Amino acid sequence: MSVGLSALAEAVSRGQIEIGADKLLHLPPIRPLDEEVEPRKTREAVFKCIGSVQLPDLLLEVDAATRFSEALLARRPSSSNELLALHGALLAHGTDLDAKGVGSMIPGIDAAHISTAMRAVEFSGRLRRANERVSEYQNALPIAAL
Repeated sequence: MSVGLSALAEAVSRGQIEIGADKLLHLPPIRPLDEEVEPRKTREAVFKCIGSVQLPDLLLEVDAATRFSEALLARRPSSSNELLALHGALLAHGTDLDAKGVGSMIPGIDAAHISTAMRAVEFSGRLRRANERVSEYQNALPIAAL
């Protein structure tokens, strides 16, 4: 306990922590780190290599190469509408959008189809298997070409 209190006293003296009038510890706001050069260079190399691409095209291409949709559904999609609903479900899960919001962006696919696909994605182990397929695909890509 004495080591912890000593560290706290040192942090207060350096201005890293403040003890307010309310007797509570107050931390300064978190500042963003300086942008590291390597991730920026990698990002620029990737964009230079692939150019401008739309998310739906990217999803379809990666799915064609990895068949992650089969892992998510535990079978092949029965129709193009089911595949689109599944991709919409991934978008809904990965954003603040709900099934209705995503459904309004995909012509011919309604919220009920996306909700059904969202539930399928949530089954135990499916998302992990799909991620493993995509990860294996990414790891097999030659980085030197970038």
